[in-house]
Order: sequence, then structure tokens, then C-alpha cells
Amino acid sequence: MLDYPVNGWQSYDYIYPQNVNFGWQAVPGAQFYEIQIHTDSLFPVSHPGQHVYQTSVTMSMPGYGLFYWRVRAASSRWNDYTDWPDPFWFALPNPAR
Repeated sequence: MLDYPVNGWQSYDYIYPQNVNFGWQAVPGAQFYEIQIHTDSLFPVSHPGQHVYQTSVTMSMPGYGLFYWRVRAASSRWNDYTDWPDPFWFALPNPAR
């Protein structure tokens, strides 16, 4: 379901904030998607995702490090949604190196 950034992608841009494009495959019947991006691969429960109505979004990443991302599809009232897929990871470089 997740398309890009591909699992293990690493940026070589040292300018921050850095825009990262995220994309995934459409799920039939989905009204919107929830994307989560975090530095913890376990995605703490207290970390809500962002609702997106398309199958792609550009996020401004304020800093460097290793990040994990995942997306799930949902109906308009959250009475039906997909399971979270295994997350993909990507890395943004430390500008001090």
C-alpha cells in the first residue's frame, strides 16, 4: 500500500525544513486516509495522525533523523478502517556532518 518514500530512502539535502513527498495506493471505498510519521517505530498511542483526502501529501520535516511512516484508510465516520501496514522508514541527514 505504501509507495514513497520507499522503505530505506535517504535524502541528501541538508537544507531544513525539508519537504518530503508521501504517496500510497488508493483503497476502494476509502473516504480519507490517516498518515502517521514518527521517530519511534512503535508509534505511541498519544501521537495522532493527520487526515488526508488524497493518496499523497507533502510534509515539511523540521529536522534530521530517522523517521517511520504508515497510512491507513478509513470511512467517513471511522466505523470501518484498514489495519496499519508495517511502517516504512526514511532518513534525513544531519546538517552538521
